Amino acid sequence: MINYRLKKHHLDTLILNITTALFTEKEGIDYFTPLDSEGSLIKMTLTDLLTAEIVVGQYYPIEIDTKGLLASVGITSQRQDGINHLIEFGNIADEIFWYQISRFSYKLNEVFTYMQSANVDLSKTESFRSYINALSINHGLHDEVSHRKFFPTFSKNDFISALDKTIDFFLEKKDFGIARQLDEYRKDFEGEKISIADVVFSADFEPIRPPGIGVYPVSVNDKEEAEGLRNSFSVVRDTKSTTVKDGRVERVSRELFEVPYEVEYQEIIKRAIKELHAAKNAFHAAGDIEFAHVLDQQIKIITTSPKNPEQRNMPWEQAWVQWNAKGAPLIDHVAGWIEPYLGFADRNMWQSDLLVQTEASKKLNKLVTDVAKYEKMLPYAPSIKKGKLQKPTVRFMEVLFRRGYSNHGSHTLANNLPNDTWVEERVGGTNTLCTNIMAAKQEAILMPLIVDLVPKSVLKEYDPKMKIVKMGKGKTFQSKTLEELTMIMFFIGTAAHEKTHFQGKKISDEKRKLLYKNDSSMWEEGRAEAGRLYFYRESIKDAINVFDWDVNLDEAVRFAYQTEIADMFRHIRFGEENAYAKSAKLRLAYLIDKGAIKVDDNEQFICDPKKMEKAAKDLFITHLKIITDGDVKTAKAFKDTYGAKTDVLQLIDRVVKRTDYLPKDIVITYN
Repeated sequence: MINYRLKKHHLDTLILNITTALFTEKEGIDYFTPLDSEGSLIKMTLTDLLTAEIVVGQYYPIEIDTKGLLASVGITSQRQDGINHLIEFGNIADEIFWYQISRFSYKLNEVFTYMQSANVDLSKTESFRSYINALSINHGLHDEVSHRKFFPTFSKNDFISALDKTIDFFLEKKDFGIARQLDEYRKDFEGEKISIADVVFSADFEPIRPPGIGVYPVSVNDKEEAEGLRNSFSVVRDTKSTTVKDGRVERVSRELFEVPYEVEYQEIIKRAIKELHAAKNAFHAAGDIEFAHVLDQQIKIITTSPKNPEQRNMPWEQAWVQWNAKGAPLIDHVAGWIEPYLGFADRNMWQSDLLVQTEASKKLNKLVTDVAKYEKMLPYAPSIKKGKLQKPTVRFMEVLFRRGYSNHGSHTLANNLPNDTWVEERVGGTNTLCTNIMAAKQEAILMPLIVDLVPKSVLKEYDPKMKIVKMGKGKTFQSKTLEELTMIMFFIGTAAHEKTHFQGKKISDEKRKLLYKNDSSMWEEGRAEAGRLYFYRESIKDAINVFDWDVNLDEAVRFAYQTEIADMFRHIRFGEENAYAKSAKLRLAYLIDKGAIKVDDNEQFICDPKKMEKAAKDLFITHLKIITDGDVKTAKAFKDTYGAKTDVLQLIDRVVKRTDYLPKDIVITYN
């Protein structure tokens, strides 16, 4: 059994209630207006109006039973001690992620965390939980819900009262430092005489800062300004000097410089490393010597800076890959400065993932036992690696606990390391697919999307007795056959995507970023998605043999292609600037243009398997050229051609609006 639990879907409760105290309709005017702290109306159109409940409503809540997971695999007391320290390490180090977003966000999050610790009345309400969940979601870098301000549905008076009670709570505990800090936040925020309450309630103050504002100065509006500063393990800061002549400012000059992460965040790192040392010692005492060595390498890469910063992760990545190659570990820990999907903040962001091997994930590992054979099947000869190849390791595990980059916004399905091609060429690579995250997304998002996007007649070919049933405001299918098919195709497809990351020659990450800039991740993820399509037949054939699966290969491949349509729209719905979304739009336009996907009168999608196989091969070759050769001309031609298909882009927009009632992703709580 895969460990996750869908909570009761709450999309039905998200219709804006304009009869509440915070919202009123102004007579004779066709917009709704929230009240400000003085009770005055703030002009805001309905399209601009966003509440925390609406933000959270776009994410399906799931629960991971951390204690139950550990009990199911039989953890010794020494290992349990090590796990407890790793969880606390993650909690402390999560502060780094908030700082990387912005100091502003860090302080705002800190206030809410202390309110929860004090267990004041407001912190027990659903509206409070909705607001802090929305804050977390909106700071995710994998996608962005909205750049707009969202409002709480609790009042300013309630908030101020809760903040005062929180300060009193810490005074009574004699935690004077925290109490004084909260009092300063209440009176003066960021030195601009803006109280923390103004931050939350004022329509003139935007609480959701652009991602990356914490690693770049506010004065840098485009990372191109910092083009020469390429240490992705540092923050960019600036100094200003003013030249005055005859009492007038003649020139203001600015100098940008880099501050290494271990210097910028040293106080947080000291506290976090203490827990990581304790975890290392506990696992060493439990006999997990190699895992203790991996943790020791993590400590080093977090606290020290090599002469070449871009080689910083190499010792840990090498130790981690080699340890994983020896067999499936019971517990795994991926933590440190991880390369994000490129956006404004293309500097490495903090992430901490704790994973566990379960019986369910062990069974799925049979899907990825022979990764190396796919190298020889690449359809573009210059991509095929020659000589002795390092065998990559791909396996399924379950998420036990997450913090940082991977825990905000849309949850990543896998950890794929090393990011450095030099390390991969020498020791191979390791990819851990997160079974419970995948299962939750499949049930909550992918299945309802399939019902919306694939004609019912096509689905009934696989199960004539299939029924369409309600799920929140959406619909899903009730069919054990289709549920199993969808689940296994999602797992097979995602595994094929991750395996493709390890296949073929590639230009270095640094060169890829220089050549393709903001599209760098789009092309790499597009390459993996094209490989997923191309390798479907072979991957399904492997699954049939491994599981002795009683299914017709051609029909299984056809169904896989149909589910791929839903997965493309799952990506597209992440947002326009997301790497997966940009890639999926181009891919969908290409496949429609080639006749591999047909659109019916109801704007539902039907695959032509034969045309799909040919189109998938050509699509994969295009992406291999872009990543193997650094073929900028091919990349530009493909983007210019399929990014300009106005009819397809309009179709995509209509379908995205049509499916807007469905969740974009999941949000996790841990027990």
